[in-house]
Amino acid sequence: MTEQSPSRRWTIAAVALATLTFGVAVMGVAVADPVSSGSIVYVTDSGLEVTDASEEPIANGTFFADANTLTLPSLNVSAPGSATLTIDARNDSVTAVSAVTGLDSLNITLTPTAATPIVLISGIENVSYGPLVYDVSTAGTDLTYDAAATATIVISETDLAAGATVEAIDSDTDVELATGVVDENGAVELSGLPSGSHAVDLQDPATAPTPGGGDSGGSEGGGDDGSGSSEGSGDDSSSGGASSGGGGSTGGAAAVTTGSDADAGTPEGSEPGVSTVTSLAGTDTEVRLGDGTDSSGSTIVSVGFRSDAELTTRVGVGTIRSMSSSPSDTTFIGAADIRFPTDTDTDTIREIRMTVRTASVEARGLDPATLAIYHYDADAADWERLDTDRERVGTHTVLTARPVGFSVYGVFAIEEPAATPTPTPAPTPTPATPAPATDAPVDAEAPLPVDSALLIGAVGAAALILLAVLFARRE
Repeated sequence: MTEQSPSRRWTIAAVALATLTFGVAVMGVAVADPVSSGSIVYVTDSGLEVTDASEEPIANGTFFADANTLTLPSLNVSAPGSATLTIDARNDSVTAVSAVTGLDSLNITLTPTAATPIVLISGIENVSYGPLVYDVSTAGTDLTYDAAATATIVISETDLAAGATVEAIDSDTDVELATGVVDENGAVELSGLPSGSHAVDLQDPATAPTPGGGDSGGSEGGGDDGSGSSEGSGDDSSSGGASSGGGGSTGGAAAVTTGSDADAGTPEGSEPGVSTVTSLAGTDTEVRLGDGTDSSGSTIVSVGFRSDAELTTRVGVGTIRSMSSSPSDTTFIGAADIRFPTDTDTDTIREIRMTVRTASVEARGLDPATLAIYHYDADAADWERLDTDRERVGTHTVLTARPVGFSVYGVFAIEEPAATPTPTPAPTPTPATPAPATDAPVDAEAPLPVDSALLIGAVGAAALILLAVLFARRE
């Protein structure tokens, strides 16, 4: 904040008085008397006027991060000019604002600390929302709003892959209110929201299960006549209609059995998550499974396939949330049981791609750089680690590997063992190597060495001569 004007200093004093009057233990910048007990009005330098009627705690400190932004515990509100709104709730469960004005000339951004930031573009008078879940199978209301005219909002961080579709479905009538496509930054704009009061269920249609195929195939595949029921029937129901659905062979891919059934080829002690069945088309396709959080039913965001030939088939993907055993020195992240109809030529698929939400991995104290794809060998009841490439893409970590048939694929964090220092052996003394003998140089002036035998012989001969001389003299 710049140096405050006399009028601003007056308003601070007014707030101090209001605080004492209404018993709210907080200091702020006010331009009007509180509208109700426990509420106070803040104004940013840009002219954004915010009435906090939430009665939530207000910490002493800096309320204005910049000229456009009001910073409160649990919620920031920002606008680049004159606008007004009232905060009705701001906590970990819900963010609610009302009496919004000014959207005809600017945008207002709401940034909760425990939920997704959204931008109010036009039309909105009141809005309330909590954590947003895009899975079709998760029924309920993600967001409510009141609008005097056609409205537009932007969800800034969906955690969905670029190109994913988000549909705003009226929770009461199941009518689609608006739809948008996620951009490269993970944001989606929902424009054309109708006026009036609406409760909205946000859905990614890629997560919708497709009913089993055939003439009357059920969601879990059928028996020999393809008449599958919701729980599966017939001798081969344990492996799902994807491989034995009879007349429902094309649609029976919906049958993805997880758990302890050995015939299904899944690891023992597996806990199933969400199941998705969809049609594939093209040479590079993706099956959306969730947002990568536990609440979505799968820590895996999506499974993709890259093929050398056009894929025109259906696939069933059943996620596995947990299992009782993992490969040694690993931590389980998530798994998917992937089933194609038996007449699908899967030999052309040269790449399997598994995407996880990076923050979900890091929240468990794990390093995304250690993730790898494993394939479960049902015959050996063992996991095979595949050569895995990793890439950080926005808020996700994308893993790719070459498939080895289709059944269960898992993502695990590899626990690299700590390096044990190798003791350095004591040096082994090296025996000295004697220098090769060399002939000493001959000194021309030095006396020649005398042979000891010759010397002894010479002395003996001299002694004999001396004795002979002495003997001759005696005679």
